[in-house]
Amino acid sequence: MRVLVLLLLLLAWAGAEPGPRSLVDFRQELKLSGQQVEAITSTLQRFQEENATLRFKLNVAERETANLVERRGDLAAIKANLKLASDLQYQMRLLDLETSSKVEGILSPVQLKRWQTIQAKERQKKP
Repeated sequence: MRVLVLLLLLLAWAGAEPGPRSLVDFRQELKLSGQQVEAITSTLQRFQEENATLRFKLNVAERETANLVERRGDLAAIKANLKLASDLQYQMRLLDLETSSKVEGILSPVQLKRWQTIQAKERQKKP
């Protein structure tokens, strides 16, 4: 979940619709080096690409499952699609956690603490 927040913040920074500020937007407050900005951006871009692929596969599996259920299809096929969807959700969640860990590993302990404080304040601003 933390990476999704980071990703949304990065997308906002990259010129997407106005929204929350990104971790990179706080580079001065966090005292991020150019190397850190590059590493964080690269890590989140890889996450976005991998997550998009998994999300696409999940959508296909869910549509196939819905079609099978609607047509009263073979229960074994429905079960296989449900298992596939579950596995894909697991992979997405694991990717999120692994990416969060990588991003946090790029930050120093002081920067991480500051970032967590900033995130908490940003979450309080949401309606």
